Amino acid sequence: MIIVLYGADAYTRHQKLAAVLQEFSKRQGVAHESFDMEAPEEGTRFRNFVLAPSLFAAPRLARVLNLAAAGKEAKQTLKAAAEAPSITLVVSEATIPTDFKFLLKAPNKIQKFEAPKAEKLLAFIATEAKARGLTIEKNAAQFLAGATKGDTWAIVHELEKASLGKVKELTVAALRGAGLRAEYDFWSMVSGWERRSLGERLVGLETLLAAHEDAAKIFNLLAYAGPDRARHFADYDLSIKSGKLDYEEAVLDFALSA
Repeated sequence: MIIVLYGADAYTRHQKLAAVLQEFSKRQGVAHESFDMEAPEEGTRFRNFVLAPSLFAAPRLARVLNLAAAGKEAKQTLKAAAEAPSITLVVSEATIPTDFKFLLKAPNKIQKFEAPKAEKLLAFIATEAKARGLTIEKNAAQFLAGATKGDTWAIVHELEKASLGKVKELTVAALRGAGLRAEYDFWSMVSGWERRSLGERLVGLETLLAAHEDAAKIFNLLAYAGPDRARHFADYDLSIKSGKLDYEEAVLDFALSA
């Protein structure tokens, strides 16, 4: 049997991997080995483990790491292991390399962990913060999402660090004080809004505003970042100059209507 865990949500995927390994650790007589395909001669050691005769077909568990570095020998061994009733292989990767796409077919047990986005990502942050005795303001969650580029493992790492401090109510200022800095691609945040969901547009905009990006700069870039926006933004510009709107209100209105 082969268990395949894959996807960009590294933290949740790792939690599932830990649960699988813990379940097997409870079973008596299970031989457990890990094989890092980046290590020299690991393909041969993996083959010997899989193909070696097993006394009374004793169950064996193998975890395969860094699949992208595996060669043809490991590929053939994986196919052989899939047919061995006493062996369970566990693969956990962000992506499955092209040469190993056969792993994503039945009867293998496959689970995909997609990276949470927009509101789901903010909900993930709030949940993980609460689990560590923290509360986090929405704009702070947006700032954290932007600073970590939505990497769930990095998010949990930052929350773990915060949980060790005295401040239990996280704000943007608190996160900045802890040394966290935004590392987002500004241009990607303001481009392609017509192709994005409302939630994605709002999270992108609020991440920029939470990081104290200038609303006028965002407005001007949005005006030229998509087709057929000139007239729309000319109307916004008139409203801003007449005092009916400010730049932040204008870009929010566009995010809601794009």
